[in-house]
Amino acid sequence: MPTTTYLCRAKAAYKKSPGILELTPTHLQWTVAGKREPNLRIPNAKAASLFCSKEGSAQVKLKLGLVGDDAGHTFMFTSPQASAEREAFKKELQNIIGMNRASAAPSEPATPGLSTPLQQPLPGRMTMTPRSAPSVSRATSVSSTGRGSSGGPSGPTEDFRLRKKVLLKNQELASLHRELVMSGQITESEFWEGREALLLAEASQESQKRGRPGQLVDPRPESVAGGDIKIVVTPQLVHDMFEEFPVVAKAYNETVPRQLSEAEFWKRYFQSRLFHRHRASVRSSATQFVIKDDPIFDKYVEEEDDGLEPRRQRDDEVDLLVNLLATQEDHTEACHTSCAERRC
Repeated sequence: MPTTTYLCRAKAAYKKSPGILELTPTHLQWTVAGKREPNLRIPNAKAASLFCSKEGSAQVKLKLGLVGDDAGHTFMFTSPQASAEREAFKKELQNIIGMNRASAAPSEPATPGLSTPLQQPLPGRMTMTPRSAPSVSRATSVSSTGRGSSGGPSGPTEDFRLRKKVLLKNQELASLHRELVMSGQITESEFWEGREALLLAEASQESQKRGRPGQLVDPRPESVAGGDIKIVVTPQLVHDMFEEFPVVAKAYNETVPRQLSEAEFWKRYFQSRLFHRHRASVRSSATQFVIKDDPIFDKYVEEEDDGLEPRRQRDDEVDLLVNLLATQEDHTEACHTSCAERRC
């Protein structure tokens, strides 16, 4: 006979009758004490919801809701290790319920982080335990016009991510979400209905591109022996200068290493008019540098021609009168051709 694999086993009473509760990879079964055949056998695929009694209560209970049967079945654990055994069953059943929900709605995203603890339950009442990840349904996608759409361009994963960020920023809304959605009073879609503006505001904030820092790149000179000035050129400084001043990156790419070595490039750059113009806003140490004419860097001082208007205005006078007789022959030939086509 094939051996049965049990995920969990414990003594539990069902309808006030003592027995053994067993969970296998395919079903949950309960057998009355002294019997060999199970009196209750529930396929794992029918598991839909899970409830537990209050922590520390006299009776350690677990209620399993089924698909199409919210009443389900309630079991009371009776051994001295009742709490630990109930937790083992709860963990395994949560995973099973999660897989059932994922199979029923494959388009719904996983929802890590939203299964937060519920509020304290009322004494003597059953309370729902936080469901596993796939148990939270997806809210309606929000389009750019503010109206819900089931297949918006953002997609379900993006919708869930925005909802999660909104809840993390708004503790009162997160508490309301736990109270209503996690307890099963309303669905996820019903909760977010009418709150699409919060998701749109969060999406708009994320779409804003962060600009560069307002502080200019300022290589700090250091005085060394002999009255010379030294600037330490680090990779981070080079990256910042190339980003702040693209013309320096262009000069570097066009001259190193064909005309200048890297060390010679930076030495001549820090003595050029190009560098002095870039650091004109740094008043304190601008006079510490000796500015020299440089045939390589001076050509980069002038802004590139964008082609929108002439760089320099023409000095020669332009005759505003046009000699129409200069092209008289061309016009006559064109006139004859036109007349021939019209059979003048």
